Amino acid sequence: MVAIGWAVLLTSTVALLAGCASMPTSGAVREAGAGTAAEQRGSGSQVRVFANPPQPGMSELQIVNGFLNAMNSVEPDFATAREYLAAPDEWNPYERVQVYDENRRNVGPDQNDTGYQLDTDLVGEVGADGAYQPAEPGASLIQRFSLTKVANQWRIAVPPTGVLVANIDFTREYVSTDGPINVYFFDPAYRVLVPDPIYLPKRADLLTAVADAVLRGPTSRLARAVVSAVPSGTKLASRPVTVVNGQITVGLDRSAARLDDAQRKLLTAQLVWSLSGVSDGASVLVTADGVPLYPRATTTTDWQAYRPSPPTSDAHRIYLLRNGALLSFDRTLGAEPQPVLAGGRLGPLATFAVSPRTPAIAGISKDATRLIRIRPDLPEDRSKQLMATGTAFRSPSWDRFDRLWVVDQRRTGSHVYVFDGDKQREVHVEGLGESEINELAVSSDGTRVAMITHDKNAPPQLQLGLVKSGQSELGSPDPRHGVQPAQIVDLSLLSPLLDEAIDVAWVDPQRLVVLIKDAEAGLVQPFEVGVDGRMPELLGSVASDLVSVAAGGPDVPILFGTSDEKKIWELSTSTGPTPIRVWKPLSDVDNNQIAGTSPAYPG
Repeated sequence: MVAIGWAVLLTSTVALLAGCASMPTSGAVREAGAGTAAEQRGSGSQVRVFANPPQPGMSELQIVNGFLNAMNSVEPDFATAREYLAAPDEWNPYERVQVYDENRRNVGPDQNDTGYQLDTDLVGEVGADGAYQPAEPGASLIQRFSLTKVANQWRIAVPPTGVLVANIDFTREYVSTDGPINVYFFDPAYRVLVPDPIYLPKRADLLTAVADAVLRGPTSRLARAVVSAVPSGTKLASRPVTVVNGQITVGLDRSAARLDDAQRKLLTAQLVWSLSGVSDGASVLVTADGVPLYPRATTTTDWQAYRPSPPTSDAHRIYLLRNGALLSFDRTLGAEPQPVLAGGRLGPLATFAVSPRTPAIAGISKDATRLIRIRPDLPEDRSKQLMATGTAFRSPSWDRFDRLWVVDQRRTGSHVYVFDGDKQREVHVEGLGESEINELAVSSDGTRVAMITHDKNAPPQLQLGLVKSGQSELGSPDPRHGVQPAQIVDLSLLSPLLDEAIDVAWVDPQRLVVLIKDAEAGLVQPFEVGVDGRMPELLGSVASDLVSVAAGGPDVPILFGTSDEKKIWELSTSTGPTPIRVWKPLSDVDNNQIAGTSPAYPG
């Protein structure tokens, strides 16, 4: 996608832009310079945009526009913006960030002609915890400004709650080309770290801000699904974060000193992974009251046991359906796809999902009434097992803990079930109402569920929910405590601006790819969207009949099934400064196209 940026100077010194005037250019603004191992993202040689302070004799309208521009500047504590206020110390710019569309920024007298107002379109909002919430389609932002005279100069009497930032400037000052910053918390059993994307201003001390975000706990959009290894009440020390010779030291107060060895490892891993996004691989030492929690400084390599993303799926092994028959295709051999079970002794399937941990495959019969466990590695007489019968099974999905999630559409509505070994559990979906679930995909860490839902009054829409488990209390790490999914909660539209959703798959624990049908043109196109829902990215398309999507990780091609089963498309992305997307039909080594539909990777 093409971004519109400000005309600025890339320099390691401060560049003053008179009046903060903007000029459209093409391309995204990227940071310059390689930096050192401990250099923070957004520091060093980078874009600098400073607003001008108020000048004597400025009109009320000039003061309002100057204040709006100054909220986009990079000074610590919004120093220039405060100069436009009658009572600068009474303004808290950190309560929230409202992001608006700069293409419709209208500033003029308010309706009562007693002041001025900004009238624009709301794009989204960032709360005090750093979580981003996209705005509903058509949402407007109207902010009124009353002014008063201070020392015979106009000043704003009542500032807004938080700051107002144009989307173009939010992208520059809060996002960067790397996207949001991930802080990490644990799944309720403390087995894996879960990313929680937040947005921080680049003007901040990012290392300290990230450490503080970890101590503060998960954002409101993730809190009910995760736990933290940080003891309740833990604060940063007086010298919280220091960097010496490429090593970061995070100082905590004595609250963390009482933890046992297992809990200290969890807390250290959580901070190291969180800081890795802004420290460029630097080692991290975590101390409590000056004493190291772990004997030495570590990096994410030392804590791979908790890595957020599971190992990338084997790109050489792909599964698909052909006339209802389940086949597997090995790219390395390049032969024709082969039946999963010897002799093809398996009835036609409607859909299926492959476990990422075991040789198990969950298949749904053609009439959708039977859920079948398929084990190609076992003798023929034990290769199939009836797991459950239902009314209308659909959309099986596995998490990395070998739990199978599936939907059964009954007269009473959509019911979600989880199969964990021999145990079956229904997981209630809070807030679903009378909507039906067309598709379901659980994240690998088992904490988020993407669902395509619809009711009679709206087209199918992509929603994201949290998995609330039996234990979800913060500050009580115990890796030995087992948990079970209890509810899907906090269901909300992931990206309200997207049209009709058809299918969805997880690329990794923080990104999804979704097929969207354009309401006017009728075209089906894939979009990539993060779990925060901000600015979905169109991936392009070479076919209009896409009906299914499969993703195996960030480093393997995305696969697409078509309605006619004549071919399967794959989309790969090259690495490098300018990634290139390549669409081509899935083919064998002799370049023969593979016919079929519903392609899938394990997971």
